[in-house]
Amino acid sequence: MTLDVHSIKRLVESDRVHRRVYTDPALLELDRLFGRAWLLLGHASQVARPGDFVTTRMGRESVIVARHTDDAIHVLVNRCAHRGARVCDAARGHARQLVCPYHGWTYATDGALCAVPLPDGYDPPVVGTPEHALTRVPRVDSYRGFIFASLAARGPSLHDVLGPLRASFDDPPRRPEGRTLRA
Repeated sequence: MTLDVHSIKRLVESDRVHRRVYTDPALLELDRLFGRAWLLLGHASQVARPGDFVTTRMGRESVIVARHTDDAIHVLVNRCAHRGARVCDAARGHARQLVCPYHGWTYATDGALCAVPLPDGYDPPVVGTPEHALTRVPRVDSYRGFIFASLAARGPSLHDVLGPLRASFDDPPRRPEGRTLRA
């Protein structure tokens, strides 16, 4: 089957989706959807204090959502710049720094590389160089405390994408009988 728009549309029916949508590398469903969209990652209350972090996924990509010492929230690809090992296995926690368990490279909660074991063994030095920092997710924004991020460097703003859906975040949740839920 060729991959023109019409043949791809035939893979999705009202009551089922052909498995090829999820398994055919040529379709790149995860990359086309999750690689471009604004994804909801959590709420600012989950990373209330500097050093608080949660890990989650953006499609196939494991990411760390962390509050830094300047109170900014950063979304970092959960992969060490040295050998690509996962830096953080915990689902959530609090840490002054993030340390890769493989070779001990140490990162600040904004992704900057802070320290490496045996730093004299690297020529040129690696600490303080941006190319050895954790990769930052290109776009991060929030609405009403909800943290969103996009792996695409360019695209519509979060405000534009949410459009009328913003009303769902604006209204407090209510019980079926109409009373407002309290936290």
